[in-house]
Amino acid sequence: MGNIKYSVPKKKAVRAFMLAQMPGLHEWWQVLRWKVKDWVWWITQREKFEKLSDRAEMPTHIEIETVNRCNSTCSFCPVNRLVDPRDGARMTEDTFQEIIDELRDWNYTGTLNLFSNNEPFLDKRIFDFIDIARKNLPDAYIQIITNGTLLTPEKAVAALENLTNMVINNYAPTHELHDNLKKVVEHLETNRPDLAAKVTVGYRSTEEVKTNRAGNAPNRNKLPTIFRSRCAYPFVQMVVRPDGKVSMCCNDALGQETLGDVAQDGLRKAWNDPVRKELQELMIAGRHKIDLCATCDNLGWASPRRVARLID
Repeated sequence: MGNIKYSVPKKKAVRAFMLAQMPGLHEWWQVLRWKVKDWVWWITQREKFEKLSDRAEMPTHIEIETVNRCNSTCSFCPVNRLVDPRDGARMTEDTFQEIIDELRDWNYTGTLNLFSNNEPFLDKRIFDFIDIARKNLPDAYIQIITNGTLLTPEKAVAALENLTNMVINNYAPTHELHDNLKKVVEHLETNRPDLAAKVTVGYRSTEEVKTNRAGNAPNRNKLPTIFRSRCAYPFVQMVVRPDGKVSMCCNDALGQETLGDVAQDGLRKAWNDPVRKELQELMIAGRHKIDLCATCDNLGWASPRRVARLID
């Protein structure tokens, strides 16, 4: 066994059969399954979210999207390279530096994801950005999630030196690494086991059916379903687009909502933007009070266990 961790999806024969032969029935079953949890969590979790709101002085999870492009064709993603409707954008070095400087002054020790709805290694500056982030935020959990198609052994080493964690999602029909990733894995395990320990390889498929991403996932049938359970994202997550504007959350891949502007107002003012504060109050009542959130079936950040960890 090496130092790299591997994530292999569980085989679910019944689900796979339903997806292939009865996609409509699968969608109905998916929604019904989540609706049960949704109702239970909506009824029982209000007090915990009120506590979470009281503690939302700064984000615990920040995503910085330095370029808004991906080179993959994942059918579950509303911004895969075949369907992405966004105008191309690239964050300026000054904006990135200003964000990091303010996080440093904020003594930020939370999670900093140097990606959002994009492939981070499409930005050739990413290695410099990683180094800048680590130099200024020595105690932050700095992470990248990538499809790995652009990685070489040299690039992997350069990135991992100052990352806390890298997840490489290997999208393929079978559980076999792409040729370039075989070289990356071999090099890290043989020559840099210390860096290999920072890597998780996930075996994934571009045809996965996942959550509906606030109703925008291309491969999900849209049933007219409203969800009510509260979501922690508005209280803990800040997603910065290349132009400095702040999205609702990571599921707002198209930037349909804007909760402040980091480039114009700075990080703290953007985090305390009145629009976010209003949304936090609405979320305490339930996600059905917010248009973009009402049909979103990503309930992972509504689960009692996750919320309990956030307020402990």
